[in-house]
This record gives sequence, structure tokens and C-alpha cells, in this order.
Amino acid sequence: MRAFLEALRRFLPERKRMVKADGPARRTPAVSPHVRASLQDGALVLLDVSQGLLFKSNGIGARIWRGLSEGLSAREIAGQLSAEFSVAAERVEQDVHHFLTDLQNHGLATAGERF
Repeated sequence: MRAFLEALRRFLPERKRMVKADGPARRTPAVSPHVRASLQDGALVLLDVSQGLLFKSNGIGARIWRGLSEGLSAREIAGQLSAEFSVAAERVEQDVHHFLTDLQNHGLATAGERF
């Protein structure tokens, strides 16, 4: 088990929690430091090492998680998905918001800006 946790720790590097835009710093959603992630057949598997819990998401959840781990804002993640899948930006923003809220409710991500 220890080797598995170490492998997951190397997979997900720590990221900055604040991003400076043209103006004051804005808070972006971010990966919680006690969470490790792995991609399995296009799906996302998350391990909360503080609670010993596993979570699994589909490929879109994996894309949102990757955006978080790269330090993107929720709006930037939604914009990428909207453009890639030709879905209305408002719809994608709602879906990303709901996914991020679920992550936050389970302690897997920190809160960020609202759309």
C-alpha cells in the first residue's frame, strides 16, 4: 500500500492556489493537498489519503481534474470543454460548477471563484 501511495503522490504535483490576472489575485479552485489522483482507462480515480477513501469519475471529470491540477480557473476549464465539445458555455459552466462543488463537499478540492 505504501508504494501505491508514493506512486500516486508523484503523479500529482502540488500547484499554486492563487493565480494573478490583470489586476488583483483571484482564487482558483485547487486540488486538496491530501488527495492523490490516477487515470484508469480514461476515468479518474481519486484517493483521499487523510480519510482512506476512493472516488471515481468519468472522462469529463478527469478533464476537469486535470484543469484543476494545472491551475486553471473553473471558467477556463469550462471554456476549453465548451469549445472542444461544441456545447453552450452556460451549460458547461453549470456542469463544471456542480462537479467542483461535489469535489469541495468531499474535501477533494478547495473553493474557488464563482461564475
